Amino acid sequence: MDVMKRIALALSMVLLSGAAFAGSLKDEYAAVNAKILKALAANDMKAFEKIMRPMITKDYTYVEMGQKQTFDQMLANMKMGLSMMKKPIKAMGKILSVKETGNTGVIMEMQGMSGMMMGEDKKPHKLEYTGQARMDMVKIKGKWFLKTMTVLKSSMKMDGKEMPMGGAPK
Repeated sequence: MDVMKRIALALSMVLLSGAAFAGSLKDEYAAVNAKILKALAANDMKAFEKIMRPMITKDYTYVEMGQKQTFDQMLANMKMGLSMMKKPIKAMGKILSVKETGNTGVIMEMQGMSGMMMGEDKKPHKLEYTGQARMDMVKIKGKWFLKTMTVLKSSMKMDGKEMPMGGAPK
């Protein structure tokens, strides 16, 4: 996986914080998401993993551009991608919709992240990611867990120029 794809993966995970919690899916999601965004903004992958691991199902799947990954694969790629980012990192999320039906739920969310990174040209560059994700949730013994996160669309810009996910700005 090339560098830009790893960074895109890491940035797309900004809003992966669908969680193991009881109560209103929307309210609880928003509370946990704040913790995830704080960990990502601090580039603290240990905190991210500590928050996330208990919140996913055993068969959790991350899907982006048709590629499926386990949590461990996703986490390794996120760590590599975010290791190239300089602090401070800005992370944001906006819930577009939440639908609960019995023991299943779907959260649709816009996500974004930006930060500075050192380019291959040894100069700092601003990297900006925006995307939309679908989080499929399941309720097990009264608590919500994230089963699948699917990135529906995403965009990456470097220094304000649109980038293909596999290379330099257009």
